[in-house]
Amino acid sequence: HKEAEDGYMVYEGNKLMTRFDVTATCGDAYEGVAQVSMCKEPGEPYQLSGCFPGNCTVPSKKYSEAYNLTVYSLQRPKFSVTAQCAFAPHLFGQAVPCKADQEPFTLRGCPLGECKAPDKAKLDAGYVVYEANRRLGTFNVSAQCADGYRGVAVVEECSGHGEEYKLSGCKPEKCLEPSEAEKEAYNLTIYSTERPGFSITAACRFTGGYGRAVPCTEDGGTYTLEGCYLGSCTSPRAQAEAGYVVFEANKKIENFTIHAKCAEGYKGVAEVTKCKSNNETYSLSGCSPEVCAEPGEAEKEAYDLTVYSLERPSFSVSAKCKYGGCAVNVTACSGDGMPYILKGCSPGGDITQQDPDNEVLEPLDG
Repeated sequence: HKEAEDGYMVYEGNKLMTRFDVTATCGDAYEGVAQVSMCKEPGEPYQLSGCFPGNCTVPSKKYSEAYNLTVYSLQRPKFSVTAQCAFAPHLFGQAVPCKADQEPFTLRGCPLGECKAPDKAKLDAGYVVYEANRRLGTFNVSAQCADGYRGVAVVEECSGHGEEYKLSGCKPEKCLEPSEAEKEAYNLTIYSTERPGFSITAACRFTGGYGRAVPCTEDGGTYTLEGCYLGSCTSPRAQAEAGYVVFEANKKIENFTIHAKCAEGYKGVAEVTKCKSNNETYSLSGCSPEVCAEPGEAEKEAYDLTVYSLERPSFSVSAKCKYGGCAVNVTACSGDGMPYILKGCSPGGDITQQDPDNEVLEPLDG
C-alpha cells in the first residue's frame, strides 16, 4: 500500500481493468469516506475522492487569551500555529493540533489568566468565600452561605483573565411577624424583616418610650418584641363591693395577678377575667347573694311581717306582734336557704322573755 499526498491511504491489489482491486481509506488528519473509481481507459489514473482535511478550532477565551497566537494553518495535516505567552512575553508556549475535525487545538506552556474576586458588596451579601487558587485552569474557590442566609452557595469560574468569578445560591432568611396580640403594645415601623438587614423600630403604644424588636434565629422564625407593656386593667369598684373580696397583686395585662373570693353573705366560686386593652376594667363573676327562707306558718302566726329583701347581704324584714305591743327581733339566716329567725311575740298575746342583747330592727337591715 502507499499513502497518497492528498490524504488517502491506498491498497493496490490489482490495477488491471479486468481484475481491478484498489481500496483506500482517509489518511491521518483527514476526514470523510474514501472512494476509488476505476479508470475509463487503459493507462489513465484511477480516481480517489471523499476525503478532506480536518480543521481545528481556536480554544476558548479562557485558554487562548493567555497566548499571543499567530495562525498559519488550522488544517490538521498542515497545522501551524505559534504561541507566545501573553502574560509572560519572554516565553513561548506550544500549540498542539486537535485529534478530530472541529475540535479546539491544545495550548501548553504559558500561565493562564486569573479571576478577580467579586466586589466587597457582593461578598458581604450572603457569602463566606475561601480562595485557594483564582488562576484559570486550576481554579479552586469555594463558598458557603453566611449567617442569616439560606441555600447552597455556588461558585462559577470566570471565563477570562481579570473577570470576576460568580457567586450564587444564597438568599436572605426572613423573619415572620408576631401575632396581633403580641404586637398590641407596640407601634411598629418595619424597614426590613430579612435577618441580615433586620430593622424595625418599636415605639411603646401605651407607656411611651421605645421597646426593642429582636430578629429571629432561623428562616421562617418569628421575631420577638420586648420592653413595652400592654398597660393595666382598672378595678371594678362597684362590682367588687357587691359580693367579692379582691386581692390585687398585679393589674398589668402581661403579668395580671388578681385573686378573689365570695364575700360574706354570697355563695359560689369567684372568677376574675383579665381585661383585653389598657384602662379597661377586669371583670368578676361567679358569686351571687345567699337567700334566706321564710320561717314556717306556725312561727309566723304571731307576727305581722313586711318583707323587703331575703338576700343575706341586704336582708330587710320588719315585724310587729299581732296581739299587743312587745319587743320584736328579726334575725337574718346564717346560711343560704335557711329560715330567718323571729323572736319576741307569742300566740294569744303572751309576751316572751326578750334577750336584752338582741338588736331590734323594724325594719331590720342585714
